[in-house]
Amino acid sequence: MEFAEHNQNGLLYLTADGFTAAGGAAHGFSTRLGGVSQGIYASLNLGCNRGDDPAAVRENFARFCAAIGAQGDRMVFSSQVHGDVVRTVTTADVGKGLDRKVDYEADGLVTDIPGVTLVVFSADCLPILLYDPVRRVIAAVHAGWRGTALGVVSRAVDKMREVYGCDSADILAADAAAAEEYPLPVIVFDFGTATTVTVVDEQRRYRGGVILPGIKLGMQALFTGTAQLPDIRIEAPAHVICTETVESLQAGAVYGAAAMTDGLVERMESELGRPCTAVGTGGLGRFVVPHCRRRLVYDEHLLLRGLGMIWRRAQGEIHSCGAMGNAV
Repeated sequence: MEFAEHNQNGLLYLTADGFTAAGGAAHGFSTRLGGVSQGIYASLNLGCNRGDDPAAVRENFARFCAAIGAQGDRMVFSSQVHGDVVRTVTTADVGKGLDRKVDYEADGLVTDIPGVTLVVFSADCLPILLYDPVRRVIAAVHAGWRGTALGVVSRAVDKMREVYGCDSADILAADAAAAEEYPLPVIVFDFGTATTVTVVDEQRRYRGGVILPGIKLGMQALFTGTAQLPDIRIEAPAHVICTETVESLQAGAVYGAAAMTDGLVERMESELGRPCTAVGTGGLGRFVVPHCRRRLVYDEHLLLRGLGMIWRRAQGEIHSCGAMGNAV
């Protein structure tokens, strides 16, 4: 499935051509561009519980929903816990998240109610949107490696079948990029808000991984928790051994992350008992990967492309995909 990039008054988002062609479902995948949030939240922050100004978050949602043609006053969120629970959304759930407290835990939402907007959030996981244009049933799924291992996307498909009578052959899924393959086993480093490491073995099974604070998150903690240390821009200085404070912080952030990456690849390969393909992704990966001694392939959108394809082939059921999503 191909994707189109849109820019509406500076708000950048993606849509899936297959969904658009099928009609009947307003949808979109947000980026961080085009909102009103300031500072570390700039600018299209849609996280409600991260410390951002609630008014700014509400305005960001209003802009995003207006851009994609969704009804912002009929949104439904969920408390995502990296599990396999898929909730059938009813009219009683409308408004839960932004306007009302979410009183349930679920990593998937499914409904056939016209005009309802399902919302899933993702930092380092795989957001997946499903759509049956025949029965007008939609689903939004938050699938990290834990949820994928538990079969959360399969459960969403099962819910669409069992509750609404969908045929899996009719179900479309949206991925924010074209699928790509990498030789297995593969170790994927996603350098985002958190640095997430995911391992997939030769049988395309998720073996697990590692989660640790991201580079910027670590630097922000150092800046806010330590007196007189400056906030810095992430970039690699010319040398590892530095004499200036700013360059020392930059060296620690970039070369420290590169050394961590090299070390984890070595340990994971030892545990698996064989060499692995190592891949770096995420926006901060471009700073780290060039300084790794171990060869890594860098693909900024791999988490959306490669893992979505791996999951689809492992399930053998539908063309799966991932992106930050909102569908109606």
